[in-house]
Amino acid sequence: MQDFRKKLEPGVDKLKEPVLDEITSSLARRYGLNFTRKDTSSLWFLCKQEASLLDITDQACGLFSLSEVWRFGL
Repeated sequence: MQDFRKKLEPGVDKLKEPVLDEITSSLARRYGLNFTRKDTSSLWFLCKQEASLLDITDQACGLFSLSEVWRFGL
């Protein structure tokens, strides 16, 4: 199962790129900072970890709009 997942990962990452780019642009405009796609991906990972492990949704997740959460989360 791990091998199968690893094999699909590059294709899945490629599909996420347009959404990541759009959200990265939104974050940069909203906060006036120079966000990269990697920054956005890391913040999203932190959001998921805080929400699932600590039941905290108003810190890292609070950086994203509701529509971004829906788009990125799916």
